[in-house]
Amino acid sequence: MRSWVKALLFFSSLSPLFVILLVLMIDFTYLQKLHWTGKLGDWDFLTKVFSQPSVALTFVLLAVIPNVFLFIMMAYFKRQAPVQATVSKVASKNGDVLNYIATYLIPFVSFKTDKINDLLAFILLMLILTIVYVNANIYFINPFLIIMRYSIVEINDTYITICKGEFVPGDRINLYLVDHNVYIGVKR
Repeated sequence: MRSWVKALLFFSSLSPLFVILLVLMIDFTYLQKLHWTGKLGDWDFLTKVFSQPSVALTFVLLAVIPNVFLFIMMAYFKRQAPVQATVSKVASKNGDVLNYIATYLIPFVSFKTDKINDLLAFILLMLILTIVYVNANIYFINPFLIIMRYSIVEINDTYITICKGEFVPGDRINLYLVDHNVYIGVKR
């Protein structure tokens, strides 16, 4: 898998963080005073709701675009010829996502974006983490997938699998290769 694809998947995994940072930028005092009259011209309030509208727009794009790409990519892989397997052993990897959240997402919530040096430090840290994430091949550890009710499991001590629902020993499954030993799993 190309590095830029893994980088996009990394940003998909950070999408909950970008939503949290977006919420932190909302001026709720202004929202309490807001009365929408139903006119389209009233939509300029968005520039007043967010303390930094351009940064807020960037966070919205970083929360949405990688996830759209994620689902397009998953649909693409499901069109490939599957590997067929029978489940003999299943081990959940969803706990790895909790470690990821504790390590990467929660500490970032305290980041401020109101000063240029804070914003540059955040961008530099994102760049470093993207490089580490891509080179470590942990792109399948993604909280957004868990939010969307996917599971990450290891099948038969061999296949890291992203799947909907649960697999139990005896299930016959189709595995669609994503990269190396990472697959999208679907029951047959």
